[in-house]
Amino acid sequence: MSDHENVKRPSNGGILFQYTAAICASLTMAGTATCIAWSTSAIPYLRSENSNIQITELQGSLIASLNYIGMIIGFALCPFLMDRIGRKLSLLLVGLSQIIGWLLINQSQSVHGLYIARIISGISDFSFIVSMIYTGEIADKKIRGTLSSIQILSFSLGIFYMITIGAFLSYETVNKLGLLIPAIFLITFVFMPETPYYLLIRGRDEEAMKTLMKLKNTENKEEIILDLERIKRAVIESRENCKSSFKELYSTAGSRRSFLALLFLKVTKQLSGITAIVVYGQEILDQSGFSIESKYLIVILCAGKVFAGVIATSLIDILGRKIILLFSALGTCLALTIVGAFFFLHNYLKIDVIAFNWLPFVGLMIHVITFNIGLAHVPAVFVGEVFSIKIKVLAASFALIAEAFVGFIVIIGFIPMTKTIGIYGTLWFFAVMCLVGPIVSIMIVPETKGKYLEDIQIQIQRRTSRHAMKPLLFK
Repeated sequence: MSDHENVKRPSNGGILFQYTAAICASLTMAGTATCIAWSTSAIPYLRSENSNIQITELQGSLIASLNYIGMIIGFALCPFLMDRIGRKLSLLLVGLSQIIGWLLINQSQSVHGLYIARIISGISDFSFIVSMIYTGEIADKKIRGTLSSIQILSFSLGIFYMITIGAFLSYETVNKLGLLIPAIFLITFVFMPETPYYLLIRGRDEEAMKTLMKLKNTENKEEIILDLERIKRAVIESRENCKSSFKELYSTAGSRRSFLALLFLKVTKQLSGITAIVVYGQEILDQSGFSIESKYLIVILCAGKVFAGVIATSLIDILGRKIILLFSALGTCLALTIVGAFFFLHNYLKIDVIAFNWLPFVGLMIHVITFNIGLAHVPAVFVGEVFSIKIKVLAASFALIAEAFVGFIVIIGFIPMTKTIGIYGTLWFFAVMCLVGPIVSIMIVPETKGKYLEDIQIQIQRRTSRHAMKPLLFK
């Protein structure tokens, strides 16, 4: 039984304000997505005769993958930025770095200029951490999963936006339109509040109270006093329990288990092949011989990604995290297995499968949809829920550095891998990897749906002490 049952729920105005702040923050995720997806249409153009910058196959892989090197830099800086300048200013820096990256792409006249632009754009990708933590710290527990899922839905929308304009507009126009989303973000988010958690961490109690009143849409301080005391108690306990966030991350069993689950989920996201499909999707579909041009099929795939994000946003606070994650893992694995089987029959056994040349597109569509229902959304929500205030930024940073490193390896190694073991072997490898992270997470972390952040921490620590050698299964 929670200790917080008497806490007043936000009014409709408060819920609307929380949605507004979360949506504004999510624009950084959309901006990040445009940076990642830009290479899908840009690389084929840069390798064509129409480009002023001629690139090789290797240079194209570097342009696509160097974004992840920037990510590693951004994720490494994130813990120092968020705990010193706050969640809000960190998000504003994300928007600013995206603007700088797009300006450099627009001005680049050589492949080396594009390398630099991609690294700087990648630095802004620590929005994955900041936007999720910002949203988790302003959201009421009943809508926290939904608001966190909006961040990933926005990421899917950003990819759809970039893939679509890349299919129909010129390279130069696409580069200019890349500036649009971060510009809108900077204009709107400047009016949003800092989180009450960070304000209390910095000892700014009066500002924290005013922010909570805005989030609850109330003028009565008495209505938010229980929330304020709950958050303050969590902040104080976090400081008392461990002086070093590094030490806390590995010294408590609950934190270790949570971090292990997060690490497996983040690495699984990249090893599921989703980024490779976005970046190299046109080349994969070209091999199938399907009648519709591949650049248009990629647009349809990204539309499916958005559709799946809407479903996940609607269901994650209804069904819970574990059921959705399990469904996603099985769906992505099955889809990639089927697509791999098509290419195995076509490329290796030389069987005529022209009657089924639609199968890779349908299989990749199923993969994209099932991936975005669970594997894309649950790890993002997970970051803001299962770690104490003191270590959540650090844990997320380490996990995302690992994800970015694996993403770099996947993108730069995708073409050599397909040449070595075939496109079918590569897809089958991704299929197996889809299962690893979800299985580990489901076994060791409890369901978090509808619980206060503080209650989740208590549950994780209690279950860890009671079941040190036993997995935490579905409730």
